[in-house]
Amino acid sequence: MRSERLKDRKLILIILLMAIYAVIYAHRMFTNMPWYDELYTYYSFISRGPVYGAIHWPLPNNHVGYSALSGFLSYFGNATIALRGVSFICAVINIYLVYYLSGKLLGGDISFICTSLYGAVFLVHNMAVQGRGYTLSTTCYLLSLIMLHRICLGVNKKKEYIIFTICLFMGIYAVPSSTFWVIPVCICGGLYLLFNGQGKTLLKLIIASVAAALISLCLYLTIWLSIGSNLLSKDSSSPYYGIYQLNIIARDPYAAAKRGLDYMLASPYIQSMDGAVVKREIFTYLGFLFEQFYSGTGKLLIVFLGITAIVGIVRFAMNRTRFMELFIAVSVALLPVMLIIQSVQPYLRVFSYFGFVVALSISMYLDLIRERIFKGNPVFLKVITGLVTVLLVGVLFTGKYTAPMADRELDIANVLEEMENNGTPVDSLTSIYYTDDYQKYVIKYIYDKEIEELPMGECDYVLVSDTMEDKDIGFIEWPMLTCSTSFDFDLLNERYEIITEKGPYRVYRKKADE
Repeated sequence: MRSERLKDRKLILIILLMAIYAVIYAHRMFTNMPWYDELYTYYSFISRGPVYGAIHWPLPNNHVGYSALSGFLSYFGNATIALRGVSFICAVINIYLVYYLSGKLLGGDISFICTSLYGAVFLVHNMAVQGRGYTLSTTCYLLSLIMLHRICLGVNKKKEYIIFTICLFMGIYAVPSSTFWVIPVCICGGLYLLFNGQGKTLLKLIIASVAAALISLCLYLTIWLSIGSNLLSKDSSSPYYGIYQLNIIARDPYAAAKRGLDYMLASPYIQSMDGAVVKREIFTYLGFLFEQFYSGTGKLLIVFLGITAIVGIVRFAMNRTRFMELFIAVSVALLPVMLIIQSVQPYLRVFSYFGFVVALSISMYLDLIRERIFKGNPVFLKVITGLVTVLLVGVLFTGKYTAPMADRELDIANVLEEMENNGTPVDSLTSIYYTDDYQKYVIKYIYDKEIEELPMGECDYVLVSDTMEDKDIGFIEWPMLTCSTSFDFDLLNERYEIITEKGPYRVYRKKADE
């Protein structure tokens, strides 16, 4: 009876925690203006529907799987839900998944602490509602670990392997950089089963992993075929010039796929760094990364995790049924190894999933202290739970965690709102000359309008930022479309007049006599 009451209290506690996070995330979702990458994703893919998002990949900036899923939400007619809805749902689900998984690995008494530590990671919080694929990837990561843990414990039902496979390929489809967690998860499972003499289960796990790799390849193959056939049909030197794309794919799928793959690999955003530089800067990079977990702990976490990896290996060697220790050791050890092998320094947000590894590592030590020093005394956990709760509440409402995600995008939204207040509705605009990419993305996101782009002299309106007058910016700097030396100020001053000015932006309208 007592155990049932305890179980009910824990259930109420996690539901309450999820509700609190849902409120925080929902507020951030609807009140915080999206930044450039989100707006680009919405404008170029999500707003065009799930099929379009699933087969287009002009830049690595498109998280294909996320765009395809979000494309379905675009049918609801709300840009915020379409852009950030999938991330919001996944972020709330992740709270439960961390609670459930840590409960299985450590015990229910400490799972709330682990969940709170995970929720306090800045990268986790910052990516929670962004219209990018990282939070979706983390959901796949946590689900794959739950399935792997069951498999390693001897649960050999088809369901576990099927879900495990889906999580692996969906993670890679959502964000290609998910390989940073897919490989450690597979290696962890392989080592556990190998050292525990579970050959048949290991073979099944390998088959599931290979299946996930093949499905991922097929999903990206559709993109290569789409891109390649489109390029071949538009290339006058190609034997397939002017031919319908589906006919090209049917006649020569290899040529289409190869052209699409070459196009992707030729992207200036896909490039490796010098291996020697990556090796030399590995600790500096990791320090920057972990500084985005808990402020002021970058270098400390490097040392902490290094020690934890060694402890994990020793504890697993002493008892080969310790899945958690092996998982932590493999995850920590492979992070720098994979960075060095691939010779890359990815965006730090790629590793938001690693917040679970850090939270689990800290919780593992707390569990050891409770058992070894305090002999399981419940008072210890109550004190730690209280301290972690205070920490969680404290950080979630600090300036760093509540800061706006966008600045220039918000400035554009403000000047457009001011323009409407002054009697010029955005819906009435027929043509506009953009000076940077931010502007058309914001107009599409807020007003669901794609205004025709024409040469400046033919446009009725011009939207100009103060950067245009910055003489230090004498060249076109992404995502600007023009700059101080290429912009025609004489034409602007001769034919246009200011109708609205707010912050760094001004809106010009063509004079009546022009």
